[in-house]
Amino acid sequence: MIGVLGASGTIGSLLVSKLSGQGHATRALVHHSKAATQLALPHVEVQTGDDTNDVGLHESLTGLDQLFLLTAPSEEQVEVQNRIIDLAKDASVKGITKLSAWTAAEDSPLLLSRQHHAIEVYLAASGMPYTILEPHTFMQTTSMAFADEIGRNSTMTSSVTSEAGIFMVDVRDIVEVAAAALSHAQHRGETLVIHGPEALSYADCASLISRHLGRDIRYNLVSYSEAKERFLKAGMGEFLADTLTTLSRMYNSGKYEPALNIVVEDWAGRPPRTYEDFLEECPHSFQFTMYSIANLVFKHDVSNRNLADRAQSQTGDSGQEVETIGKLGCEALPAFSRRYLNLIAQYLPPRQRASCSFCLPHDRDPEMSDKANLEKPLEELPDDPDQALGELGYIPSELRRNRSLFTLLFQSLSIAGIPFAESGALMQAIYGGGQLSIFVGWIVVCLMDQCVAMSLAELASRYPTSAGPYYWSFQLSGKHAKLLSFMTAWVWLIGNWTITLGVNFAFAQLLVATVSIYSSWEATDWQLLLVLYAICILAFLICGFGNRFLPLVDTLCAGWTLVSILVVLVAVSVSAKAGRHTPSEALAQYDPSLSGWGNFSFCIGLLPPAFVFSAIGMVSSMAEEVHALAIKVPKAMALCIPVGGTAGLFFVIPLCVTLPGLVDITNAPSGQPIPYVFQVVMGTRAGAVGLVSLLLVVGFFCSISITNAASRCTWALARDTALPMSRLFSRVDDRVRIPLWALGLVTVVQMLLGLINLGSSSAFTAFVSVGVIALAITYSIPISISLFYNKRSEVSKARWNCGRALGTTVNLIALAWIAFELVLFSMPSTLPVTPVSMNYASVVFVGFTTLAFSWYIVHARKVYVGPPLSDGMPQDM
Repeated sequence: MIGVLGASGTIGSLLVSKLSGQGHATRALVHHSKAATQLALPHVEVQTGDDTNDVGLHESLTGLDQLFLLTAPSEEQVEVQNRIIDLAKDASVKGITKLSAWTAAEDSPLLLSRQHHAIEVYLAASGMPYTILEPHTFMQTTSMAFADEIGRNSTMTSSVTSEAGIFMVDVRDIVEVAAAALSHAQHRGETLVIHGPEALSYADCASLISRHLGRDIRYNLVSYSEAKERFLKAGMGEFLADTLTTLSRMYNSGKYEPALNIVVEDWAGRPPRTYEDFLEECPHSFQFTMYSIANLVFKHDVSNRNLADRAQSQTGDSGQEVETIGKLGCEALPAFSRRYLNLIAQYLPPRQRASCSFCLPHDRDPEMSDKANLEKPLEELPDDPDQALGELGYIPSELRRNRSLFTLLFQSLSIAGIPFAESGALMQAIYGGGQLSIFVGWIVVCLMDQCVAMSLAELASRYPTSAGPYYWSFQLSGKHAKLLSFMTAWVWLIGNWTITLGVNFAFAQLLVATVSIYSSWEATDWQLLLVLYAICILAFLICGFGNRFLPLVDTLCAGWTLVSILVVLVAVSVSAKAGRHTPSEALAQYDPSLSGWGNFSFCIGLLPPAFVFSAIGMVSSMAEEVHALAIKVPKAMALCIPVGGTAGLFFVIPLCVTLPGLVDITNAPSGQPIPYVFQVVMGTRAGAVGLVSLLLVVGFFCSISITNAASRCTWALARDTALPMSRLFSRVDDRVRIPLWALGLVTVVQMLLGLINLGSSSAFTAFVSVGVIALAITYSIPISISLFYNKRSEVSKARWNCGRALGTTVNLIALAWIAFELVLFSMPSTLPVTPVSMNYASVVFVGFTTLAFSWYIVHARKVYVGPPLSDGMPQDM
């Protein structure tokens, strides 16, 4: 009979499986009884025990012909294995095959190798027949070490140079040599150095993995100190971090590579596996979700004992052994690793679990098929954002979770920028007929956009991730989900970029118009461009390096907006130098003659409030920076318009009561009506500047909040490989814990688009106006799929939803309103149409989408696979 110590480990369990398949009577020695079920194979008996219990261990060794000696590395490893050798000799074991380590020698730089050398010397002196196996670095350690980084950033980072060749060996080859040595039992006291067939650097591995995954994996070389810091940050102890750093130094020295031999050919009867063979035969080795969630569990073992306890309760082993989940990549999964799949499976969406044929849930029903077990829904998940993201198919992001329901609501109000945004677009309401369009239009748009907000809130509750609409479309659609989500993603991105540009440009225009109140100076196009650049750069600096304070900034914005509205209300109501209109005139006066559209002019007057709430869905991009994301994100979206719409009435009503003559307003300097209105109503330039300054501060807050949200949208697309240079733009800066490169891209794109205004103001206006169209279309896609294709079956499971009857009604109204909005925002505001007054927004939008589709056909379809599949958030989460 052959005994295998360490049978629950990776090599041990594979060896037991190999010996069982060869028909050898095998005794598997493990620490915990729960491993027994995993090792219940033909010809195998499992015994549990503790290697510190000499009596029990002696009994387990009695009756064995051959022993495979392997124990977990520790400071006491020499004493433990020497004692086992003594007990084996006393129990009349006829031979020992010992698994040793690479460079086992007295003068080895590695403590682990020096320990194994001491044991080898003791074994040789014992007089027992023996064979020693000294394997080189395992191929499987590359997946354990780099899978998460590859999944997150498409990079491999190490201190091993590109010139350092490593003769890595597949653990399955080691197992085959060990099985041959144990079954032949022809010990000659020799040491078998086992290595792979080729010397590969980690840079070479990155190249091969790139080919295997179909995307570019970049190798980054760092210093030894940086590498050790990364190991420590990953949760490794000082001993392990030092060991890995020492290994890097040894690889780089080139002094410790083995002499070439044919050990694997001689003992296994075939050449050793190449690294390409390993990648071919173990296709899940670098599966992002598996390793990322494994990392999550291990991280929580260090920082959150709740998960560690859960791991221990299900596996019976130390929570720190979760680190060995990296070995799960191989299809020839060892029994030891299979135990951890029971834990990991709980954090994978059912459809992803179903793709792993070896992965069964911990609550497996023995009367159900494996397929039925795999499709069982996840239940009783803790209310934790990390696990919530795991359920959605993502690993926990490194973004700072410093948002609450109220700060999300305040950010959505800041993005709306109610008095600032309404003022900036006020001229269209003037052309739209005046007071009736301003007052009634505000109420109509609030009611319509509330239906859009509630429709989006249901989706955000079901799938609360920064990916937003394109993630929702992917999960809800069918056959063409990949193409549909890609196009939705790019329309969403175009909308985010251009609406942010629109806000910053409107801020620049209002600032310049305010300055001109005191002088006849009018800014040239290039001066206006410089003001825009200053705003973009300032927003970048605040969002990039003040992220921890942004919730406070949004809170201040909410307070400042309320104060500004009240100050404007009191100031214009008291002053009213242009007179006060009667209630019927203030709220119902309508002059359809200014736009040229006749009675349709009222609809033109809907554009300002529609612009105010056009970005209502952008707060969904902040989902991964809040706890209880399935509740707080949708609530913030659904509350924005009731809160903002009510506050806005206190701004538009006093304007309607004190509004000067409409024709005079159309001739306002710089085309900005609000500075002129305030100057006439207040009767002094100082009063006008004071009131406009209040709105400028709101505009500045709006610029910060919308830039921040747009950067998260950009980062989300990069994370899902929908952007060129996704590796770069999906990075989260470790210092400030935000996607700094994505934020920089948003800023650079705005500054480049700003150059268009130097050539053609009408063309630039089209680029700015396309934001509302793009966002509206983005909203309509997942709402339509949910209503007509999915029949609301998914959103009905959301923790926050409108119910079936109300939800259907709200969805229909939202889609009808969006369709009408698209017509409005594609029309010129005035007739007759001239080349300058023509609205080119729809043309620009078609151009953008054509470019996105062309890029998809030419390249993106080869690298973009869509967001991770998910069954969404359970109702109890």
